[in-house]
Amino acid sequence: MARKKKYPKLPNGYGSIKKLSGKRRNPYGVYPPATNLIAPGQYAPVKAICYVDDYMKGFAVLTAWHAGTYYPGFERTLNDFDQSRTLNSAMDNILLDYLQSARVEQNKEKTATFAEVYEGFYRDKYEDSKKAYSKASMDCT
Repeated sequence: MARKKKYPKLPNGYGSIKKLSGKRRNPYGVYPPATNLIAPGQYAPVKAICYVDDYMKGFAVLTAWHAGTYYPGFERTLNDFDQSRTLNSAMDNILLDYLQSARVEQNKEKTATFAEVYEGFYRDKYEDSKKAYSKASMDCT
């Protein structure tokens, strides 16, 4: 029996590419990341972006979706990844989309780190508060 082909893992929050059961023309479903929380730890199911015939095409579609260059029917413009000549150009396009989405991530505002939040809390609680604390209470924190 043939072994199942292994594919690279996707980063957290990137979405998913699922192999669907049955004999299908396009057996891979490309899904965006789930965002609607319906219960603690349970997300609402999301509709597929598209269905493709190859995992790498699904990865290209998902990367284009994150970069903002995806449009309906984008998967039809992708060439087969089996030919070595088109493989390099297809990988260049995937890499270009990924780098574009990475630039968008870098432009987002930075959130406060845990250390910064703790320092602000400590300053507010112990240094700026009107209540006087004993030396023992100050030393234990």
